[in-house]
Amino acid sequence: MGRLIEVSLKFYGIKSLGEARDIVPRAHEKSGLSEVWALDLANGEVRKTRTMSAPRRT
Repeated sequence: MGRLIEVSLKFYGIKSLGEARDIVPRAHEKSGLSEVWALDLANGEVRKTRTMSAPRRT
């Protein structure tokens, strides 16, 4: 089952955990952001995305 999920994620272009672990330090270095600033920015983006995709109450 795990292999099927991994293959599906790769098909859709979603990185594996190992690939993500390789990418994150490089992205952090290139961004020039402190860890605190990067986390604040990421949390803000997640909040914004969740707000946009939340079902509308009628």
